[in-house]
Amino acid sequence: MRIPSRRMPKASPESPSGWRRIAAPLVMWGLPLSLGAWYLWSLVQAPVAVLTGTVVIPGVAAAWYFGRGRPELKRTKAALRALAAARAGQSICEFSRDFGVRPKAAA
Repeated sequence: MRIPSRRMPKASPESPSGWRRIAAPLVMWGLPLSLGAWYLWSLVQAPVAVLTGTVVIPGVAAAWYFGRGRPELKRTKAALRALAAARAGQSICEFSRDFGVRPKAAA
């Protein structure tokens, strides 16, 4: 039988072991710094390609967001507002009763 959580002893935070103390900052700082260094090295090697990629990818994402994503989001919000307005005045109990819990029997 499992022990209920109210009966479990309080958790005590443990300090990280030796290798975790070294590995965590290396990952947290080393990865972003190495990516930044790689980006600068690539910028020196092929500035046109890197700058084009740096501008084109966010540009395409912004064009999609403002062209397709944002209007779709507005339509979704409008549909949810209409649904909420149709259910105005209902309590949570009445709302939950609207959903069928038991499958309907085949006639």
